[in-house]
Amino acid sequence: MELNEFMNKLWVSQGKVIRTKNITGVIENVRSKAGTDLQVLITDSNSGNGGIFSAEKLFAENAVVVD
Repeated sequence: MELNEFMNKLWVSQGKVIRTKNITGVIENVRSKAGTDLQVLITDSNSGNGGIFSAEKLFAENAVVVD
């Protein structure tokens, strides 16, 4: 998957599960940042803690949005 395709998928993925190397959680919110990046708020499924992640960094870490 290319970066543009990943960003487009993230943009419409509120409420979906995302898996990274370090976390599996639910995408609570996606919003645009300066430039071409997106900001993604993810709540960890195990702990319930939330965190804000750069979409470009998620892509670099091979994160996967579960449909």
